[in-house]
Amino acid sequence: MKLADVLVKLLSIVIGILQGRLFADESGEIVEILLGEEATYFETCPFALISYNLILKMNIKKIALTLLMLSIALLVTMSSCKKEEVSNPCDEIDCLNGGTCNEQGECACPEGFSGDACENTIDPCADVQCENGGTCNEQGECECPEGFSGDNCENAAGPCAEVPCENGGTCNDQGVCECPEGFSGEFCENAVDPCDGIQCENGGTCNEQGECECPDGFSGEFCENDVDPCAGIQCENGGTCNEQGECECPDGFSGEFCEINDSGLDVIPPTAVLTSPNVGVQYLAGQNLYFDMTAFDDVELAKWRVRIEPNFEGLPREGWNYAFEDNAISGTAAVCEKIIEIPSSVGAGSHTLTAFVTDAADNVSETLHVEIFLINPADEEAPSISLTAPPDTSAPIVADPGGSDDVYVTGLLEDNLELGLIRVSYEFRDTGLEFTNSDFPFEVELSGHGEELNIGNGSAYYFYQAPTQYGEFNLVFTLYDAYNNVSQQRVAVNVAE
Repeated sequence: MKLADVLVKLLSIVIGILQGRLFADESGEIVEILLGEEATYFETCPFALISYNLILKMNIKKIALTLLMLSIALLVTMSSCKKEEVSNPCDEIDCLNGGTCNEQGECACPEGFSGDACENTIDPCADVQCENGGTCNEQGECECPEGFSGDNCENAAGPCAEVPCENGGTCNDQGVCECPEGFSGEFCENAVDPCDGIQCENGGTCNEQGECECPDGFSGEFCENDVDPCAGIQCENGGTCNEQGECECPDGFSGEFCEINDSGLDVIPPTAVLTSPNVGVQYLAGQNLYFDMTAFDDVELAKWRVRIEPNFEGLPREGWNYAFEDNAISGTAAVCEKIIEIPSSVGAGSHTLTAFVTDAADNVSETLHVEIFLINPADEEAPSISLTAPPDTSAPIVADPGGSDDVYVTGLLEDNLELGLIRVSYEFRDTGLEFTNSDFPFEVELSGHGEELNIGNGSAYYFYQAPTQYGEFNLVFTLYDAYNNVSQQRVAVNVAE
């Protein structure tokens, strides 16, 4: 009961006595009855209890006179005596995830949680670093793959236990370090110099990638090539390209490529387009060849010419030589046509057709070239070369430089009608380019249907002098018959120290 309630009751007692409605004996029973459960309040406030006891001991007649004064005293003294209220520190604390509130009003969190209210989940693997492929489980412990152990799987077992690979190297099943690019050594401990073994030429420098950076004027993997300053530059009208890659123009012309005509004269050559014959076409002796070409000029066309000649010299039958003399044309465009009869007696073989056009100012077009092949029905069969030694022409004969008795070759040369000529030469095996010196190539005229391969320039007819420089070569026999049908045979020869 509150202080105000107690004072109300006391005042009601005073009023009751004064009105003669309440009486009590010296034991104060009436006050006991009226106060009842309020007595517990006086237990906590001693001065109020003293005042109460005084009321009990006083005569009912005296009570009426003093009770009002006591009420005022009680009001003063009891105002400082409040019933103590005990509060619980955990009343407003809500601990989560199984946390409990302690006497200090703080949450005590179970394992795996943190925070003021245990609201945060702790990652057991946050500070765990498993090595060598190990994985962290829910308990924050590393589970190691086979061959490794330790809290962090840092200990290797087996062949890699004592193999400390460095610089990112990994140990394989054989206990050998496999090194990443740029490192070498038993444990990958050595940094590889990317320029080791790289020799840049002509002032080139090796960069971090092991590549040569070339100065101006040079190119190639090792800067070994001189750069042609005139590569891709086409000077016109008789201009020439100098060392700086610039066109030097003749009088009357200017421009970057001498393309400007300052003289006002017709200096632009005509052009021509060949439509027949096509490259590689075969023609029979006695057959007609149709020639067709179209010519163009900016001012006035004048004439055109076509020529056919064999691609070989010094043979028994040189084939067919044909020259069609200048044929007049006019205008800025003209069609040049001619039916050319191939003689029936022509020798077989490769021939080249050439043609060009001139204009009224004597400017000449570029010469057109077409290779054609002639076949004589009188002999369409090629001669044959049958070698008896060496038995395996692909197995190289080893020779000394210029050796005259190292390369031994024998065989038989045959033709169905008439042999014509054999040519003996050397070629570089890797490029196919011909090797030449004072002895090679050489040619020997032949006759008849068959002849032994008993020609040579060594100490005996069956020996052939080796090339005078080191390298891998092919000894090449080229055999023509009387109609220039051809066959070839090669023998491998290595010239070594």
